[in-house]
Amino acid sequence: MRGSKHQGDGLPAKSGSGADIDSPLPPAAKSSVAADIGLVSLLTVPSLFLFDKFGGHLGSVVAFVYVAALIRLSNHPALIGRLDGMSERQARILAGATTLAVIVLFAVLYPLSNSGRFGQGSDNDEALNLATTSLLNGQFPYRHVTYLGNQLSPLPGSLVFASPFVLLGNAVYQMFFWLPLAAFLVWRSWGRHTGRSLAFFWLVALGCPAVLYQVAVGNDYAVNALVVTIFSFMLATAGDRNTSTAGTYALAVGLGVALSSRPNFLLILPLLFSRLWQKQPPGRALGLTALVIGVAGAVTLPFFLYDPEHFSPTHALSKLSLNRGSSTHIGVIVPILGFVVACVLARPAWNKSVGAFLRNAALVQASMVLGVVVVTGMSQHRWVDLYPTIYGQFFLYFGLGAFVASKASAHTPMDLPALNECPRNAASLQGLVSQPQ
Repeated sequence: MRGSKHQGDGLPAKSGSGADIDSPLPPAAKSSVAADIGLVSLLTVPSLFLFDKFGGHLGSVVAFVYVAALIRLSNHPALIGRLDGMSERQARILAGATTLAVIVLFAVLYPLSNSGRFGQGSDNDEALNLATTSLLNGQFPYRHVTYLGNQLSPLPGSLVFASPFVLLGNAVYQMFFWLPLAAFLVWRSWGRHTGRSLAFFWLVALGCPAVLYQVAVGNDYAVNALVVTIFSFMLATAGDRNTSTAGTYALAVGLGVALSSRPNFLLILPLLFSRLWQKQPPGRALGLTALVIGVAGAVTLPFFLYDPEHFSPTHALSKLSLNRGSSTHIGVIVPILGFVVACVLARPAWNKSVGAFLRNAALVQASMVLGVVVVTGMSQHRWVDLYPTIYGQFFLYFGLGAFVASKASAHTPMDLPALNECPRNAASLQGLVSQPQ
């Protein structure tokens, strides 16, 4: 197998002062300005469209201050001590109560968001339900429009993953499958420490209101991003976890279907290949990458070739024109930007750990989101248009995955099979909710 096992993003603490022993990261890493700005930006940017909507540009500035203060509070010794003093039973009760609160939030807010009492609401969920229902009935899924008159934009991969939940009544229910699965992976990576994992969820929910917004309105952006993040993480670490050959290729198939959900996710492929090349034999790395691309094409192309004129996901690009009547589209400019960033970050030395791979994937997606923000602002003769930060979900979960990996690697190498063998004691776990490496 190519490559060697790496310690991941984190570094073991140096002996010396008590603070050095207790913290899983060295002082230099903890005080890194870049790391601080990275975590604050990761949590804040995906919610800027909400802060800007209700507070204007001042609200957006306040958002950064709020998130920075929240992260600072999460590192307060009193809070860390309270978490470490909590029994596993108490933590699991709180986790159950948190889960129930999210379900109640969805049960109350989702119907309200679709009632028309507070504006038009989002037709994203209806688009997915309409397209998936048509597919399940053996019909071409892209000949309908939503109640807002919009064409259906979900790609076929989204319909595949939504199908079981449409059969249960509504595609939005899939959030309650993928979000708990992501939480389980965090819990497992952090030594099955429920208290710390729960604190991390609270930090994300409070620091990034867009996460709960996605749940409340039934938007599938978060689901798309979660599915791609989970499958790419599992495939990128398959060689280190001694996953069987059949299991590894099954993960590649799953990732291929997931990449057929949103075209922007295809740009993680250079990074994925760089990672696989270091962790798999050359032939297998090439085969797995080719399989991912082949499955994504096999899921998508038949629908396009069957009826190119009515394949509405391609028509959605017309909404991204730089100026009315212009032939220059964000759908061309932004992918080129993302591709260039992906190629630069695909350097093998920059993808040695799974944390680095996920961080780079987040940077690629973030570059495209910020590109849309700037270019749409230019089209409206403004500096920026913050509404496109709603697409921040596309990089949020890659970034959070990198954060989780960096903290897990501070105790047990994230690249090794024993993900669940991290120490559980308070001293070794202190700082898990601190700024990422």
